[in-house]
Amino acid sequence: MKNKIIIGLIIALNLFVIGYYTNLQQEQKVLSNYTTGVKGVVVEKFNPREKLPHTFLKIRIQNDKLINVFPTTIIGSYAVVGDSIIKMENSNKCIVKKSNGEIKHFSFEGQYIEFLNE
Repeated sequence: MKNKIIIGLIIALNLFVIGYYTNLQQEQKVLSNYTTGVKGVVVEKFNPREKLPHTFLKIRIQNDKLINVFPTTIIGSYAVVGDSIIKMENSNKCIVKKSNGEIKHFSFEGQYIEFLNE
């Protein structure tokens, strides 16, 4: 009986530690996305799941570097190839500027930025 209790406590402790580090990594990712400023042009819209709408954006930023932005469907549905995306540094605000000059403001909260090594 004591062995079962000890094993149960070890399993519970492991689950707690795994959950803690997962939350810590998520918080670091959110903070990194908040502090990062991005200015670039949408060069591709895609979705890794081919049958779903293309709401993921590949953006060319300074020095011809590429980033992927995994946005909410609001930004991803609005932006098209050729649009400019400006994400302010230390802010959750994002601006999408269309090629015809139309400007729309969005919240960047919950978005994920992935820097590519291309």
